[in-house]
Amino acid sequence: WFIGGINGVNPMKFDINFSFLDPDRIYSAKIYSDDPSVNTRTHVRIDSMNIDSKTVFPVNLNPDNGIAIHLKTGNKINE
Repeated sequence: WFIGGINGVNPMKFDINFSFLDPDRIYSAKIYSDDPSVNTRTHVRIDSMNIDSKTVFPVNLNPDNGIAIHLKTGNKINE
């Protein structure tokens, strides 16, 4: 799965609800977001976390920023 969003001129806050995912699996997520404090040419921050179908991820987008999330299927729960 890939999830992405691009923001306009106004700041925006919202939640991404992952209830559409298989409830019997854990997923690994790489989250790419704009962050001016990151000392690279693109100023893209990369975070990693595990999520499941119960995860609700809060997003805070500044003006003219974006977010991308790459999900990979992981192990079944209780495996």
